[in-house]
Amino acid sequence: MKRQPSDFREYDENVFALSTGDLMSGLLFIFLLLLAGVMLQMQEDEAEAASRDIGKVLAQNHEYERELRETREELQAERVKLLDEQERIKEYQDMLARASRQSREYWQQLEEDRRVAREYDNIKEQLYQSLMRAFGSRLASWHATIDRDTLSIRFQAPDIMFDEGRSELKKGYEDILDEFFPKYIEVLNRYRDDIEEVRIEGHTNSNSPADSSCPAGRNCGYYYNMELSQNRARAVLQYCMNMDRVASDKGWLVKRLTANGLSFSHMICLDGKESGCAEGSEDKLLSRRVEFRVRTNAEKQLEEIATRGWPGR
Repeated sequence: MKRQPSDFREYDENVFALSTGDLMSGLLFIFLLLLAGVMLQMQEDEAEAASRDIGKVLAQNHEYERELRETREELQAERVKLLDEQERIKEYQDMLARASRQSREYWQQLEEDRRVAREYDNIKEQLYQSLMRAFGSRLASWHATIDRDTLSIRFQAPDIMFDEGRSELKKGYEDILDEFFPKYIEVLNRYRDDIEEVRIEGHTNSNSPADSSCPAGRNCGYYYNMELSQNRARAVLQYCMNMDRVASDKGWLVKRLTANGLSFSHMICLDGKESGCAEGSEDKLLSRRVEFRVRTNAEKQLEEIATRGWPGR
C-alpha cells in the first residue's frame, strides 16, 4: 500500500517529537544528577564543617577541662594555704589565750603576794607592839632587846645565862625565864593562828678551845660551838616546857616551839650589826646570846614567794 504524503508528515512529526522528549528527559536526568551531586557535595561540606565544629568544640572542651583542672589545683592549693593560715591563727589564738590566762594568774598571784606582804607587816607590827607593852619596862633589867623587824627577843647577858663553854642554865637566867616565858606565851596565844614557829636560838662567839688533834681547815671550832649552841638552846627549851604555868599550852608548844643552835654563824659585830663582821670586829660578849624569835605564817609565805620568784614564772 502506497503511503500518502500526509502519512510521511505525521511520521516525521512523531520522530521529532520523540527526539525532543528524549532530549528533555536526558536533560532532566542530567539536571537531577547534577542536583544530586550538588546536594551530596553540600552534605559533604556540611558534614565536614560539622566535623570541624565538633573538633573545635572538643578542643575547647579539652581546654576547658585543662583550665578546670588547673583551677581545681589552684583552689586546692589555696585551700591548703587557708587551712595552714587557719591553723596558724588557731595557734596564735591559743597563744593569746594562754598569755591572757597567765597574765590574769600573774596579777592574781601578785595581788595575793601583796596581801601576804601587807598581812606580814600588820601581824609583825601588832606582835611587836604587844611584846613591847608586855616587856618594855623589863628589857633593861634583863639585858634584852626586841628587834622590830625580826620580832626577836635577844638576851645579851651571857654571864647571867651560862658559864663560859657550858650549857647549864645559871640561877639568874632561870629567874628571868620564870618571869618572861609564861607571859611571852600569853602574848603569843592571841596570835596562834598566825604563828608558824617559835624559835629558841642559841648563839656563840667564835672562840673555841685549843685542840691540837683537830687538823687545819676542818672547822673544828665551828662544830664545837654548834654543839654548844644547840645544847644551850635545848636547855632553855626544856626548862621552859617544864614550867607549870604553861602546862595547858604544851600541846601547841610541842608543835611550834623549836631549839636551834647556830654556832657563830650570826655573830654580833662591834658596830651592832649581825653577821658579816670584818676580821677583829666581832663583839665577843654580845655574840654569846639566846634569842626567842617568832616566825609567822606570812613570813613563811614570803620566803616561799622569794624562792618561787615573780608570779606566773
